Amino acid sequence: MSIALLTMTYYANVEETRFHLACQMLGNAKAVGYMTAVLDGSPDDLVSLAFERIGTVIFKQTAQGMGPARRELFLKASANKPGIFLWSEEKPDIVRLIPQIVEPIARGWADIVIPFRTDKSWESYPAYQAESEKAANAVYAEVTGRPFDAMFGPVAFRREMLHYFYECNPAEQFGTHDTYIYHIAPLVAMAAGARVVSVPVDFYYPSVQKAEELAALNDAIREKRKRQFEECTANYRAAAAALNLKW
Repeated sequence: MSIALLTMTYYANVEETRFHLACQMLGNAKAVGYMTAVLDGSPDDLVSLAFERIGTVIFKQTAQGMGPARRELFLKASANKPGIFLWSEEKPDIVRLIPQIVEPIARGWADIVIPFRTDKSWESYPAYQAESEKAANAVYAEVTGRPFDAMFGPVAFRREMLHYFYECNPAEQFGTHDTYIYHIAPLVAMAAGARVVSVPVDFYYPSVQKAEELAALNDAIREKRKRQFEECTANYRAAAAALNLKW
């Protein structure tokens, strides 16, 4: 079954660490035969040129805002024909884990897979980030009854599930934040009868990214992390209540 890796990018220039991580991830994926597609909104044309040289399908971002841009990516990706899609931010190490993540789908056991980080994986993260994301995951588990690692980010799904992602709008559906829609789309799909499962992965956070983030850690970054926690958990609570998901 063919697999496509999807991501969204916005970099001020090609000097950004995250740009280099995206190139590594996409290059790793192409090297082992996966399709790759990017929605790019970067002002520097060298970014998309680098992706083009890797062999990635590039969609130019036209929608503004986190939720609208992600919906744009998922909708444009629907023109392609892979049997399985996997969304991820720029995480080079995720590529070696794709067979493990998609196996439940490939074997017909699941429609959507949300991988969860093992203890070994968590140890590779900045402590402040791990603390915040574990706390948000705890709220997710409390209100949905499902102990998924939504804050990790990557999610794999059968092609037939794609519409849940490009139709997902938490602001319109639940009156909350139109941001991390790939956290919410699996809940909507689950409420409609989709089989959503999780698998453990020993994912390693990029050491160069960890070092850079720890060096730049300040009150502004902590405030950004706090805002992410508040927005995500508000979405989890609203979606779970509206969809009546709690066991």
